[in-house]
Amino acid sequence: MAQINIRVTDEQKELITSKAKDSNKSITQYLIDKALDDDTSNVNNADSNRIIEILNNQLAVKDEQIKSKDNQLLNLQQMLYVKENRMLEYEQEKDDKQHKSWWKFWATDKD
Repeated sequence: MAQINIRVTDEQKELITSKAKDSNKSITQYLIDKALDDDTSNVNNADSNRIIEILNNQLAVKDEQIKSKDNQLLNLQQMLYVKENRMLEYEQEKDDKQHKSWWKFWATDKD
């Protein structure tokens, strides 16, 4: 078998040892798996693509909800506009009735 020697700091050795222990592997097996494992990038890319797809779907739903709220706000604004116009018309009619000349009290609305 061939052998590869690498130099690491004490801190790096402790970190590698700790990670290998957490993975229930020897240091040698841990480093070989890390060095030769091309599948993890594919798995990470697949996970990333799945997460992106989920987020895009959520954005589409939120966009529809925003459009719905925009329509609701528009309808509310229109209703308030109509109500305000009615109130103004009512106030105008009320003012017209209060400022009616004495001879207009006996006149019909047809005059």
